[in-house]
Amino acid sequence: MTEELVEDKSKDLPTSGDSIRHRFLDFYASRGHKVLPSSSLVPDDPTVLLTIAGMLQFKPIFLGKVPRQVPRATTAQRCIRTNDVENVGKTSRHHTFFEMLGNFSFGDYFKKEAIKWAWELSTIEYGLPADRLWISVYEDDDEALAIWTKEVGVPVERIKRMGAEDNFWTSGVTGPCGPCSEIYYDFHPERGYSDVDLGDDTRFIEFYNLVFMQYNKKDDGSLEPLKQMNIDTGLGLERMARILQKVPNNYETDLIYPIIEKASELANVSYALADDHAKMNLKVIGDHLRAIVYLISDGVVPSNIGRGYVARRLIRRAVRTGRLLGIKGDGRGNPEGAFLPTIAEKVIELSSQIDPDVKSRAPRILEEKRCISLYDTYGFPVEITTEAAEERGVGIDMNGFEIEMENQRRQSQAAHNAVKLAVGNSADLTEKYF
Repeated sequence: MTEELVEDKSKDLPTSGDSIRHRFLDFYASRGHKVLPSSSLVPDDPTVLLTIAGMLQFKPIFLGKVPRQVPRATTAQRCIRTNDVENVGKTSRHHTFFEMLGNFSFGDYFKKEAIKWAWELSTIEYGLPADRLWISVYEDDDEALAIWTKEVGVPVERIKRMGAEDNFWTSGVTGPCGPCSEIYYDFHPERGYSDVDLGDDTRFIEFYNLVFMQYNKKDDGSLEPLKQMNIDTGLGLERMARILQKVPNNYETDLIYPIIEKASELANVSYALADDHAKMNLKVIGDHLRAIVYLISDGVVPSNIGRGYVARRLIRRAVRTGRLLGIKGDGRGNPEGAFLPTIAEKVIELSSQIDPDVKSRAPRILEEKRCISLYDTYGFPVEITTEAAEERGVGIDMNGFEIEMENQRRQSQAAHNAVKLAVGNSADLTEKYF
C-alpha cells in the first residue's frame, strides 16, 4: 500500500467526537475484532489506583493468567491520569480524563497487521494526508522499521528511531510491556525535514501508539518473554478530534468545548475574547468536570485517601479555578449555590455515547458534587496552595509546613472534632494572600 494510493482515497467524512469513536470501533469490528465495553475507572487490579489505559482490563490475558475469550478485541476506554495535572489547560493536549480507542490481539496477529491497519485507519478511514504523518519506532526494532518503509511505503526520512523513554511502553511498575511505534500528525510540514523533533508540541501531536506486547516486567525490573505475542494500541480520541475538526487544541473540540461554554456563561466571559490566563482556567474546568463526573459515576466517593482523594483534589481545583474566573452562585439565581453541579449537567448531557449509565446516575453525581463543593472537611490542601502561590511568584516554606503538620498530628490524637471551612472562603483567601 503506497503513500500515493492512500492519498488518492482520502475523503471528507463526519468528524464529530462520537463519529470518530464509532468509526474506529466499526473499522476494527469489520476486521474480526469483538467490540467490548469500556471497563470502570476503578480497576480490578491492586497495582494501579485508576484505569490509566485501555489494556488494563486485558492485563490477566496478556500475562497468560486467564484464557482469552476472543482472539481480537476493540474498545473505547475511559481513562484517568493525574501525574501531570499541573499541565492541564497550559498545553494543547494534557488531560486528566480522556478516551483511548484501542485494538488488541491476544496471541493472534502481531506487528505487520497492527502497522498496516493503523495506517489504513489513519489515511483512508480518517482521510489524513499521508505526507503529514511521521513515525517513531523503538531504536532496536528493525522489524517495525522494515514494515513501515517496505510494506507501507513511508519514506525513511519521516521515521525516527527513539529510545526506551519514548518508545518502550509499560502499563505500570510491573506487568506487560514492549517496544512501541507511534504515529504523529504534522501541523507544519512547511518546516521541512531538518532538525525535526517529534516532541515539538508546536508542530506535532502523537495520536496513535502501537505497543508490541512481548514482555512481562517483574518486580526487580527484569523482563521475561510472554507466552504469546500480543498487540495493544491506543488512539487518543480527543487528539484525533482536534486534527479532524481543525481546532488549535483538544479543548476546543466538540468533546470538551460545550463544557467550557457553560463555564464561560457562568463566569460572564467570552472564551473567544478572553486572555490566555482566563482561557487556561476555562480549560481546567472543562477537563476536571469530565473527570469528576465519570469518577463519581463509577463509584468513587470524594474522600481524604486513595481514589477518593483524586476526586476531591480535582473538585477543589475546579472550585478554586471557578472562583478565580469570577463565578459566583449556581447561575440560577442563588448567589450562595454551588456552580459545579450546573456545569456537571452539561457533562452528563454529553455522556450518552461515552457511558450510557451516567445519565441514570445523575442524581447521585450532582448531589455528591453539591455537598463537596459547599463544604470541605479537610481544609485548604498544600498542593492547591502551592499552585496558587506559584501563579503569583510566591514561594512556600515546605519545611515549616511539615513541622506544623507534625505538631498538628500530635494535637489531633486527642481531638475528634473536624472543623469545616467553606470552600468559597478558602478561594477568597487565596485571591487575597496569594
